[in-house]
Amino acid sequence: MSPSRPANTYSLVADIGGTNTRVALAEGTVLLPETVRRYKNAEFPGLETVLRTFIEAEGDVDCIGACVAVAGPVRDGVGELTNLDWVMDCDTLARATGAEHVAILNDLQAQGHALGHIAPENLREIVSIPGHAPNATRIVIGAGTGFNAAPVFDGPAGRLVAASEAGHANMPIRTEAELRLCQFVESAHGFPAIEDVLSGRGLERIYAWLGHEAGDP
Repeated sequence: MSPSRPANTYSLVADIGGTNTRVALAEGTVLLPETVRRYKNAEFPGLETVLRTFIEAEGDVDCIGACVAVAGPVRDGVGELTNLDWVMDCDTLARATGAEHVAILNDLQAQGHALGHIAPENLREIVSIPGHAPNATRIVIGAGTGFNAAPVFDGPAGRLVAASEAGHANMPIRTEAELRLCQFVESAHGFPAIEDVLSGRGLERIYAWLGHEAGDP
């Protein structure tokens, strides 16, 4: 157990994926790296148990706020994981953390709001775009157990990150090979969505398809 921390000083933040949940404390917009802990979802019955375990490990810290990012749709303050049978709401989050202010976001929304707050040493430039406008529209893409993407708009009224479930869109087809992949996924798993191929679980399906194509499953 960590030493006891001052009350009503820190916020609890959590990233809830289909396989793992990562939890940490933040002071304002500054994340405390030494508090980051990862939990395997399969070892817990739900998010409340994970958060209580984290809070106990951090000396029963009394948080002023709590915000969790969920890999799934959030409607009317209720989040539901796409690839795991977990449902969470603000009442559950407040009960688990004791925080006065709580929020549940879609995980890509949370990542969109983090743009501009990420330390340069944690970024890697893939394609240089010189001369882009400071408030240019951006996009965040998450490929994990599932897949999603969300646009980020900065305007006079502030930042808007539109929630989406892009991973459930129909898999795009441009070539004969992609058509065969689509038909393979459809026959084995039903509706061929983007995250059925472009995600962690999609790697297994592509591997199976390549074996099928080679006649060596």
